[in-house]
Amino acid sequence: MKTFKILCLSLISAFLLNSCLVDDDVQQLEGDFTNTPYVVGFRNATSTTAFLTDGSTQIFKQPVDLLTGANFSSTPEITVTFEVDPSSTAVAGSDYDFITSNSSATIDANRDFGTIDINVYTDNIDVLNPKTIILKLTNTNIGVIGQNGVEGFQEQFETVTINLGGVCFSDAGGSFDIVVTRQSNGQVYNFFNETITQTNEATYLTESTGRFSAQPGGIDLTGPPNNATRNGFVFTENCGVITIESQPLGATFGGNPVSGSGTVDDATGNLSMTVVVGSDDTYDVEYIKL
Repeated sequence: MKTFKILCLSLISAFLLNSCLVDDDVQQLEGDFTNTPYVVGFRNATSTTAFLTDGSTQIFKQPVDLLTGANFSSTPEITVTFEVDPSSTAVAGSDYDFITSNSSATIDANRDFGTIDINVYTDNIDVLNPKTIILKLTNTNIGVIGQNGVEGFQEQFETVTINLGGVCFSDAGGSFDIVVTRQSNGQVYNFFNETITQTNEATYLTESTGRFSAQPGGIDLTGPPNNATRNGFVFTENCGVITIESQPLGATFGGNPVSGSGTVDDATGNLSMTVVVGSDDTYDVEYIKL
């Protein structure tokens, strides 16, 4: 009987001791979570912009995120500092400038991100070869940068590469005098005060195609017997490069295909195109802007 009582007391003591240990573990976990440092960083390793290159100054806001930390629903104001990595290809002062000069960003209290605000000078954007700004976080007044020094994580969140991409401002429309040279026989056609109309973003419609024009000396496709919809063709322009996608001559079903290419002279606004009608009726066309 004594043996049984001793065994029961031992089991009860073990149970109570185990219960205390479980409670201690929960409290320890809660304590650990409470003491977890605030972790700040760049959530993404790259940011890509697409500014219209119209010569204006645009603002880009690069987020700095509060990734995790204690009492996440109630957070203090956090200030982080940063530097520009020397491997950046964009040049401060000509390609961009920071709106504030103290190389810091603030995550306001009870917010999960702040921003580094950058003025981007769009007239210096290289659309074909975007320049980069590489930012590296250097310090924070509260918490840590990256994953508290865990190998491979801090580097992942402490830097961001901003690609200063752009979309060219397109202005290839207007009024032009035109000199058309037919390659097969050297014949020259002169058309005057032709209007190129912008129909959509970077998309344009001409009033003639090679020798096909309603002006004197041209062949008017819109009259009998062709009764075509138009004499002109549609082209697109991007960063000074003109593309004439294949389309039926006169926008008429079954018409000979029209295609070609060209360039825009940024200084004068003049256009130079090579226009092909059918398989080999090729025209060199110079558009002189009025």
